[in-house]
Amino acid sequence: KKLLKWCQSIIGKDKCVTVLPHNLNADWKNGLALVALLHNSLPEEDWLDSTQDFMELNDPPHTLNVVFDCAEHHLGVPRLLDVKDLWGTLIPVPDTRSVAAYINVLRLAILGYRSKQQNQQQKHQQQHQIEAVVDEVHTVDSIHEITLVVEDDRSTVQEHKTPLNAS
Repeated sequence: KKLLKWCQSIIGKDKCVTVLPHNLNADWKNGLALVALLHNSLPEEDWLDSTQDFMELNDPPHTLNVVFDCAEHHLGVPRLLDVKDLWGTLIPVPDTRSVAAYINVLRLAILGYRSKQQNQQQKHQQQHQIEAVVDEVHTVDSIHEITLVVEDDRSTVQEHKTPLNAS
């Protein structure tokens, strides 16, 4: 239930999606929920067309292939499902465990990607802090030691000033 609620919270951000998935099988069959999940989880990335574009295309096998390829290429999510596992004439309802397993791996990859992006932004900000402190050092009457201290995901720049004429 938690996985489904997480999916609904992400997919609910998509204005094109009028019906949220209520299960982890048939509601994922045409690939549109997967498109919305991936597209809305990482809106700053331009990996997929909008859900509306796929709705207009109305080609579930193509949609599923695009989502699987995108998840594999950009997030490293292996193709645990095949198009025929979701959109096949022999399978009226996809296997709930298989769909849940794929979505959970996708969720973990999305969360990992977000975390990596945030870490890169923090490192970039730390570098700017260091550069700002270095730029402020205008005098030659002292030696400045600049230290970056990282504790519990917080960083601070400490500046130690030692006069040059000190013995």
